[in-house]
Amino acid sequence: MWWHGTPWGHMGTLGGIVMMFGGVLLFALLLGLVVWLATSGRRYYGTESQRPLAAHSTALDIVRERYARGEIDQEEYKRLLADLKS
Repeated sequence: MWWHGTPWGHMGTLGGIVMMFGGVLLFALLLGLVVWLATSGRRYYGTESQRPLAAHSTALDIVRERYARGEIDQEEYKRLLADLKS
């Protein structure tokens, strides 16, 4: 006969194990919540919402870039420049 409960204590056989893993699980959930709040807050209030607007390239800039990359040859480059400047 047990005078003070079961021989395993008041939490039963697995009480200590459940308590230990429950604490680790709770800590991991809280840490995940903090990380999620930090990253979602940055999306609305941080640097991601303050991206600079893309510079608008003119047609002449695009032709020059295409010529510099080798997409068009010198003859086509001169033809496009003459066409755009007229």
